[in-house]
Amino acid sequence: LTSAGTNGSVVNLGSNHGLGTDVLVPWITDGTMARFGMVDASNNLAWVTPTDVTGNVSSITDINTNYRIVGNATSFGANTNFASGAAANTLSLYRSNSSSPVTVRITDTLTVGAGGIAAANGTANLDVTIEGTNGTSLTTTSNVLYIATGVGNAGQQGTLNINAPITGNIDVVKGGYGNVKFGGTNQANTYTGTTYVNSGSLVIGKSSGVNAINGNVVVRSGGILDLDSANQIVDTATVTIENGSYFKTDASSETIANLAGGGMLVSAVTTTTNSFTVNSSVAPGDGGIGTMTLNLGTTGGTNSFFRMNTNAAFTMELTAASGLTGDRVDFFNYNAGEFLLVGSNNINLTLLGTKTPGTYTNTIFRFYSDNGTTLTNSAISSGLTIGTWSGSDFASIPTIAYNGTTIDLAYQVVPEPSTIALIGLTGIAAIGYRIR
Repeated sequence: LTSAGTNGSVVNLGSNHGLGTDVLVPWITDGTMARFGMVDASNNLAWVTPTDVTGNVSSITDINTNYRIVGNATSFGANTNFASGAAANTLSLYRSNSSSPVTVRITDTLTVGAGGIAAANGTANLDVTIEGTNGTSLTTTSNVLYIATGVGNAGQQGTLNINAPITGNIDVVKGGYGNVKFGGTNQANTYTGTTYVNSGSLVIGKSSGVNAINGNVVVRSGGILDLDSANQIVDTATVTIENGSYFKTDASSETIANLAGGGMLVSAVTTTTNSFTVNSSVAPGDGGIGTMTLNLGTTGGTNSFFRMNTNAAFTMELTAASGLTGDRVDFFNYNAGEFLLVGSNNINLTLLGTKTPGTYTNTIFRFYSDNGTTLTNSAISSGLTIGTWSGSDFASIPTIAYNGTTIDLAYQVVPEPSTIALIGLTGIAAIGYRIR
């Protein structure tokens, strides 16, 4: 975004944008200068002019002020602390020419009023860190905490490390093309809302077993959720990886309730065994027809297990129209036995769209392996059963066929009840006509 005051171009939103004027737009940030967007009195999209702090961050105490911490090598030492009860309307961290990382420390609480934190690097790729310990917290008085990271004019891209517990009944939205990491030792994030990764990478890497995410997660197209330590997400969470997004598990293990979407779960080649466990359901697609990709990415003796616990189900949406397919799960780069069905596992089915009568076959699982692994020794040659299905749409229970590199579902669709009733009425009318 280029606004007035840079090269003269102006983005005007017109008068019907519904955002109001002279208001902050915290989900829009200047990636090179760590500034927030706003709609000015003329309905132009502009940049907020922050109050720069170049020395003592203990002066950041006003919930109505937009502060920017300008951290250069001579401005901040290793133990720069916020004051007790620190507050800011928005908080930006900008390193213009620093030759060393910048760290600021929370004394007790840091409250962001409008829900915005932004970070950018000017001439280096070094990190910026917000540090905290157990008993400290980062929160917002808004419903959403926006966290945005930018990329400098020459491609500089450090990481914004948030090593303080994030608290509150709030959502967290990660934006910008840079990286954010939720880190810290034994400092769980306790915020209860949904985490959205809209772009760039959100790395979750607290101590193993300490929750970095305490609710559901949605990874949008272009976003990456990167698991950097084991068991970072609450076990009851639903993780949705939308089309064009990635969930990287690498060498770490994780357990969640539900996995959904049409993106890719990736486990990089490692020398460590890891296990990704789903307790409730796997639902490919994004509320429609789609393909989820599980790339276990292993070679040799390395094992990355994808585990469906007892009674966990696949939730598949199908179509009954020419040229369309059903939901599908693709497996790439797997070794023998890496896809584990624990106990009984159902496939729950729903028909979408027009229920065109006919007989259909859809591939619901496809297996691609560069290790010579077959469907038989992938541990999924049996064990799947049909769970729930719509009896008014299906002529009979769909059947499962195991075909070496695919698992196919065959089903027959009957006319919808309204169609059957119409045919019946037409027949009755014809009989009446003949009687007369």
